[in-house]
Amino acid sequence: MKHSPFEFFRKHQRVGMVILTVLAMFAFVFLDQTFQGGGGARASQTAVKFKGGKLTHDDLGQLIAQRVAANRFIQATAEAIMEDYPKDQEAQMIARGLVMQQFGQDFPGQPESETNVMYSHLMRLEAKRLGMSVNDYTVEAYIGRMLRNRVSQDRYREILKSIKLSEKHLYDVFREEILSRMGATALAPRVSQTPEQYWEYYKRLKVQQNLEIAALPVSAFAKSVPEPSAREMEAFFNEYKTRYAYDAPDYWKPGFRQPTKVRIQYLTAPYLDIEAKVESGKDKYTKPITDKDVVEYYEKNKDTLYRELEIDDPIDESKNDDAKKSDANPLDPLITPEKPGTPDATKPEGSKPEAKPETPAGEKPTEKPAETPATDKPATEKPATEKPAEPKAEEKPEAQPEAKPEAKPEETSDKKPCGEDPATPEKAATENVPEAKATEEKPAEEKPATEKAPVVKPEAESKPADAKPADEKPATEKPAEGDKPADEAKPADETKKDETGKKDENGKEVKAEIKPPKYKPLTDELKTQIQESLVQAQAMESLKKLGEDAKAQLETDQIKFAYGPSASGNTVFIDFNENGTVEEDEPAVESDEKIDASDLTKVPTEVMDALNAKLFETTKAYMTKVGDKLGLQYAETDLFALRDFDSNPNLKTLGKVVDVNDNPFQPNEAGKIRQALFGAESRFHVHVGKDDETRLYVYWKVEHVKEHIAKFTDKGIKEEVLEAWKLLKAYPEAQKRAEELVQAAKGKKDLREAFKGKKVTEDASALDLEVNETGDFTWMSTGVPSPQMMQASRVTLSHVEWTDDKIDEEFMRVACEDLAEGEIGFAPNRDHSVIFVIRVVSRATKTGEDMAKLQETFMKEQLFDNFPAGIDPSLRQYFPPPAYAQMADLERSRLYFDWLESLKNEYQVTWTDELKNY
Repeated sequence: MKHSPFEFFRKHQRVGMVILTVLAMFAFVFLDQTFQGGGGARASQTAVKFKGGKLTHDDLGQLIAQRVAANRFIQATAEAIMEDYPKDQEAQMIARGLVMQQFGQDFPGQPESETNVMYSHLMRLEAKRLGMSVNDYTVEAYIGRMLRNRVSQDRYREILKSIKLSEKHLYDVFREEILSRMGATALAPRVSQTPEQYWEYYKRLKVQQNLEIAALPVSAFAKSVPEPSAREMEAFFNEYKTRYAYDAPDYWKPGFRQPTKVRIQYLTAPYLDIEAKVESGKDKYTKPITDKDVVEYYEKNKDTLYRELEIDDPIDESKNDDAKKSDANPLDPLITPEKPGTPDATKPEGSKPEAKPETPAGEKPTEKPAETPATDKPATEKPATEKPAEPKAEEKPEAQPEAKPEAKPEETSDKKPCGEDPATPEKAATENVPEAKATEEKPAEEKPATEKAPVVKPEAESKPADAKPADEKPATEKPAEGDKPADEAKPADETKKDETGKKDENGKEVKAEIKPPKYKPLTDELKTQIQESLVQAQAMESLKKLGEDAKAQLETDQIKFAYGPSASGNTVFIDFNENGTVEEDEPAVESDEKIDASDLTKVPTEVMDALNAKLFETTKAYMTKVGDKLGLQYAETDLFALRDFDSNPNLKTLGKVVDVNDNPFQPNEAGKIRQALFGAESRFHVHVGKDDETRLYVYWKVEHVKEHIAKFTDKGIKEEVLEAWKLLKAYPEAQKRAEELVQAAKGKKDLREAFKGKKVTEDASALDLEVNETGDFTWMSTGVPSPQMMQASRVTLSHVEWTDDKIDEEFMRVACEDLAEGEIGFAPNRDHSVIFVIRVVSRATKTGEDMAKLQETFMKEQLFDNFPAGIDPSLRQYFPPPAYAQMADLERSRLYFDWLESLKNEYQVTWTDELKNY
């Protein structure tokens, strides 16, 4: 080929290979570090300083890559074990245990975050200071203990290949991670609780108290605090600017670190309004409910919703005494289930039936044996209980096989129900009446026992048994008038019992005849109930469709509202049409200076704030128009943080909103407004939700302000600083007032009497002091059981009425431990915004036991864990510990994190990113 593209390379092959080799070496040495460390000059910049060293962004990137590689191997190994041993329960538990052994679980932050690997690095430094080291043998032994002989050599190599990791690299990363874990294990504080301490934990769950409390809001005392100077305020701000307000562990301390905040606009409609429209027939999404709809709903759902409860037939007062006793106690051997009035087959046809010879003494004999069968239940109706109840039945005559066929039904109906062999009642209880076979294989004139052959009365002699075949008048049919008296037709109805699976004496299965179900009648009251159910169902459907309609309309313009700012000359605007010019309907703000369109980060803050305000007004007008069209109300919020959902009364209901199609059991806040607003930064994404009262919400986020360290000059910061200053200075005054009230109430049996006429402060214009009773509560309580197998219920502080659930261990210790029954004291809430004056009304165990009895019960408990014998100790974590053992673990966790904080202070750790310094 004359002009081949490879001609040039063939001509300069030697020089080209040298150049390519140099470029490859450059890429290997420099580009690899750039990609791993984040690239550019930032990779070599210091990310964190500590005593004796520092870590650059590139160093942190390498540590994170090391952590990722180690944890990927553990995860892949766990998946391989679960795949190779799907039916081995122990192997499955080992695999799940591997996931819990991933590195980084013991340090703050996510295992693969910069903060986490920084703590891990400090642990390695401490381990080396102690002279610790990790060789290949240690790594091999560590991995071997993890795998527990569940992974073969070939499978091990497959795992390494699947995650693209060499064995040497695996050993290198494990060596560093194991060294870090060894340092933490050697230095971390250990606490071993004694049985006495476990007894204290146990009492926190079992002993309850009832309190009288009176609240003293600290804000009521802040009015008398003098104004600070500007210098004092700025110094106060600088002291607390990097911490969150009233955050753990020192909840009472102020903070001015600004959390992520959002602002939303939404359309809403209460469920009751939608239901009223449906009921009046004015709802555009549903049709009016008619009587026909009610009837159709009834017919469609009567088997599941409106079926009468089927129970055994009650004893009819018209029955004779024998029948009553038989129904009342069918297992009494002195009561015969023989049908009174049923003719004996051994007697000539048409002869009068004899009275029952087996009637026990003391029972009233039947006066009219020929007519009583109409009210008696046949023996076949309860074969399991009535057949064996006749041990004295007459023996079957030897002439029975030679009897006339037409006489067989009468013969068997009289003798067989009591059983042929009185010595074996079990057989009679498990087998059906033998004559049931007659309807299947014998002539039609034979009546099966399950259909109850009609009783032949003396006056019915002229009507032979075979006059009407059995199939012409089944038991389920109502006999025509004149065929039989009404009282004789009744037994045919009573025999409609399910005999499925039962057999006669010849082994033939008896066909089942099931009594037809009974349903609740469609009364006016039931129609009203069905009407209400249909209205509720249609209202929910209308609510869903209304939300979908509103969402569809808002989504037509949501994209343009989410556009970033543009600039033209001195004007900053939102370019809805993307044509580069400012249109009349587009939010725009004029700046005093010319704007550099290529770098809008330099736009003054006040100009951007003004632009956002105009955009907010534009979207408000747009959403209001959509709401008016659909009959929805417009609403909006100010900027608020995630914690405000729980602390701000105006946002508590909004915080309960979930996606309209949400599964309430979804984990990780999925489908909830908290996740929708704070889980992503995107704005103007339309969500449709409902609260616990099924009120409709169609909302979007119009502003998202990231977490940041504020400046003292920022908008609203001085007001925050002043409020926090006054509250902190007012707290001692509130304590002083609480001490005065405690002294005034001593010797009184009722705080209401002691504080009658008293006010929160000594100011005459202050609020009256209100006393409330909390009701019984324990220090700690277990929550809702976890749906996950082998996971214990979480133990938390109990709910206490009239405290807004802002109490902590300090309050509980005073109320449940320091104060005896009848004593008075005071304790603050968690953030020291309220001080409660407390009187212990009563204290007792939940079960009413005295303390000695409770201690005996405690001694029988499994103190330290709930771990069954014979199971591998490495699987201990899968067996939930008792609740009081969890409380011991909480104490250990607090101690451990306090130690980590002291280690960080000892190394004088300082991040260049201010957000990480707290």
